[in-house]
Amino acid sequence: MGSGSFGICLSTEARGVLERVGFPGRPLCRRIPFSKSAISAHAFRALPDTSPFEAMDLKVIKESYTMSQPSQIHLFDNSDAEMQAAYKKAQASFGYFWREIAWERRRIVKGLDAAYVKAPFSDLGVDSRPKAKEIEHMWIDQVDFDGETISGHLVNEPDKLRSVKQGDAVQMQLSAISDWMYVLNNRAYGGFTINLMRSRMKRDERAAHDKAWGLDFGDPQKPEVVPPSATKGWFNFKKSTKVGEHPMSENMAPKLAEEIAKNPAMLSWKDEHGWGLLHELALAGSYACVKVLLEKGADPRTVTQNGSTPLSLAQSLNWEDVAELLRAHGATH
Repeated sequence: MGSGSFGICLSTEARGVLERVGFPGRPLCRRIPFSKSAISAHAFRALPDTSPFEAMDLKVIKESYTMSQPSQIHLFDNSDAEMQAAYKKAQASFGYFWREIAWERRRIVKGLDAAYVKAPFSDLGVDSRPKAKEIEHMWIDQVDFDGETISGHLVNEPDKLRSVKQGDAVQMQLSAISDWMYVLNNRAYGGFTINLMRSRMKRDERAAHDKAWGLDFGDPQKPEVVPPSATKGWFNFKKSTKVGEHPMSENMAPKLAEEIAKNPAMLSWKDEHGWGLLHELALAGSYACVKVLLEKGADPRTVTQNGSTPLSLAQSLNWEDVAELLRAHGATH
């Protein structure tokens, strides 16, 4: 049995949404480098704007988590309001996941142990709608986000689905994801569906679950999205109207000003997709660095090839303090 497989046969009466609430398997807890040659060219699928678990009249949701012991399957009716609320919380708080990913890319010494997003997948018919009541929620890594679409590579091996496989490149709208999680110093952040499942376990079961993973998931009733303020050198909570300005943004801002003074061309630099520093930092909610760029003369109306502006990117993840700053410097859309 490969990592991420279930090894449990489910009857046809139990078909529904298969939900992996834990990691896909401890060996995959750390990010896996996939070779491009292993990715099917036809597998880059976009899910419908409406998530399948919302669009279909599903009778049963299969919730599972994989530990070092055999997989366990938990059945829930699709009217489970708490699980639906967990999906919504993950979508609403995705900005904190993306902010951490954005800064991880700039770190010389990498800080994250793992970073995943979970989303529903199904075998699609010709009308791009699920052709059967079989939906599997699976994890993706190597996550990217352009303000509209989340993309990455499938970490799990599907249980029953045949249109996707482990390692495939996939993409979906932010409104389709069902969870996200990153791990820092063996502490998991996010994981809303995981913590809902943990809250429904007995205390000894929850302790065994956490011990099997070797991770601290925290209070299952209060999933955290960022490390506490006591975490050295990571977050502080002085400026932001949200959880807090990322310390790397504040720490980098003076150096960024110095580099712009040496090389003003940084303000107008763009990559092959039309993205500049202002776009990247606005999407990451990096108030301090966005402020430096604007004060040094960066154009708040600059547009990427797909039509995104710094303001639209900040608004896509509800960075209202950054959006207000951009509007104050002339951004209108």
